[in-house]
Amino acid sequence: MPNIFNPAVTVGNPDLRPQLATTYDAALEWYFSTGGLLSAGVFQKNIVDRPFSIIERVPFGTLGIPSNLFSCASLGAGACPPALGGSTIDPNFLFDRTITVNQSELKLKGLELAYQQNFTFLPKPFDGLGITSSFTLIDQQGDDFVLRNGDRISMQGVPDYAYSVTAFYEKGPLSIRGSYNYRAKTGQNSQNTGNDQVPYLAPQGFLDGTISYKLNDLFELRIDALNITNENVYFYYENPTQPDGNGQSRRDNSYFNGTTISFGIRGRF
Repeated sequence: MPNIFNPAVTVGNPDLRPQLATTYDAALEWYFSTGGLLSAGVFQKNIVDRPFSIIERVPFGTLGIPSNLFSCASLGAGACPPALGGSTIDPNFLFDRTITVNQSELKLKGLELAYQQNFTFLPKPFDGLGITSSFTLIDQQGDDFVLRNGDRISMQGVPDYAYSVTAFYEKGPLSIRGSYNYRAKTGQNSQNTGNDQVPYLAPQGFLDGTISYKLNDLFELRIDALNITNENVYFYYENPTQPDGNGQSRRDNSYFNGTTISFGIRGRF
């Protein structure tokens, strides 16, 4: 049922086609020692017929629904003219119609790099140190934000780059691990609602850590810390037609999810 007080409806689309993707990838891997890896890969993904919701302004008469689903008094002046009895919506009165349609082709091209190594060549007790890391670079084409002046802003529905680094120490019963994961800003919606405000999810990086100690073959003590730096996750808007510096001050939703520390014991029977 629609909201009787708003001139807006959401409809289905029986002509919606399924999303299809064609992917290509290639990689080189070098295992240069026990637990050591250096790799590089490239990929391309061609995605067609992605589902996307849009809002259209259409005459009420094209919707094929009765007037009694709405409150004429709440729809505003001109919605239900006296000439139609005051309780029938004018067929030419404009409604917002939300419908899911297929978008044009989206192309993703990327580069992936990875490195990991156990530093067993170091003198004791540092021979338990190690590292794993990865870096991903992505170029997205086919999803533009069109400004009112006709200019286009290429939207990245995925971050244009992301990386992660994990350092660890594993020696005997003790294990210590710290991870940092970062992703660049991400475009949220390529639809211009008429104000040239381009929505983004801000860049974000999360630092997590774990310490565990095996009491014996059956039990392990563990401390996990998530979001140690209490990273702020927020959405903001940029207007490319205005001076620099107008961007991240225009925040929408902003979240401090807090740091989570948990203590536990793991058992195996």
